[in-house]
Amino acid sequence: MTLFALVLLLSVLGQANTLSLTPEKSIQEAIDKSQPGDIIEIQSGTYFENVNVTKPLVIRGVDTGKGFPAVNAQGRGSAITLFANGITLECLNFTGAGGWEEAGIKVRSNGCTIINSMASNNYGLGIYLLKANDSILINNKIFNNDFGVALNTSTNNTLKNNSMYRNKNNFLSASIYSENNLNDIDTSNKIDGKPLYYLVNKSDIVIDSSSNAGNVYCIRSKNITIKDLIIDHNFAGIYFHDTTNSQIINNTLRNNSMGISFIDSSNNVIIENLVSDNSYGIYLKTSSANNTIIGNNASNNDYGIFLNIDGTSDQSNIIYNNTLIDNKKGNAFSRGPAKWDNGSTGNRYGDYDQAGEGCSDSDGNAICDRPYKIRGGPGSDKYPISKPS
Repeated sequence: MTLFALVLLLSVLGQANTLSLTPEKSIQEAIDKSQPGDIIEIQSGTYFENVNVTKPLVIRGVDTGKGFPAVNAQGRGSAITLFANGITLECLNFTGAGGWEEAGIKVRSNGCTIINSMASNNYGLGIYLLKANDSILINNKIFNNDFGVALNTSTNNTLKNNSMYRNKNNFLSASIYSENNLNDIDTSNKIDGKPLYYLVNKSDIVIDSSSNAGNVYCIRSKNITIKDLIIDHNFAGIYFHDTTNSQIINNTLRNNSMGISFIDSSNNVIIENLVSDNSYGIYLKTSSANNTIIGNNASNNDYGIFLNIDGTSDQSNIIYNNTLIDNKKGNAFSRGPAKWDNGSTGNRYGDYDQAGEGCSDSDGNAICDRPYKIRGGPGSDKYPISKPS
């Protein structure tokens, strides 16, 4: 428990009362009648409601022989939303949430503790921290949600021994500012049984197949090598934020929202990865410059390679010898500068590698005679590769 949460808890502990609930009673009514620091014990059963907690309380499930008590939102809103600092949830199952940015457990406050609980079968997120800091998540099970655990602009949170599995996207931690993305998350957290690697201010580390990593985040790091992994069902399979001079080599990234995602990350190499069945295969955002993307197969995604970056130089990123085929919304898309060939070889595009698509190869050198226009901006690949005969 953080010092913030401990001080807050001790300040109200002396006046705590305990309220006990059975399924025919309302959790929300008990919360409304309670005083800060009270303990609400919820017995086994299902409680069909949307719970809002606006004062520091301990809300604890009691297994009376029928399993964890469940709070079921019935497909509308979040099952529980924490608005007050210093709330503790323990031994409960939160389910049935539905809607954009709704969750089994939604945290909008600081210094909360969520322990030994479940977030399951939510049509949204399992556990969602939104601008929520200094909280602790320990020994929770998060499964069968659209997103498992999501940290959005939330910092200084601690995650230990949480298990995320069978979620469409297991884990997300994101902020446009890296200082709001610094959390204590170690490899005791599991993604479909594989360890979650969340590196902050690290350098000179190799994460390879021996790690069995289920997801890799690199924040404010340098000289990291990530290779020979198979990663799926995350928001981003490999995520770089403010990370430099690193390498991503020979990984398989599939069924993620983003296979590889860069934010403000430069001077890196992405080489010979298989990136398929993601929403975005390889995605670069904001000030991500001087990266080299070479020899990758980004196919059967919504977008193969998508750049949404700042800058003025047409050589800020160099992208060549990649295979970009059957990406449903676009093989290559660029909002911002990039060099899509190395001066002699470009990329193979599934919508421009045969004569019927405009790629003629009159001299038989496996390079189309005319450039390929990159969607989204002024860029072009001057040496697109033709389909092998």
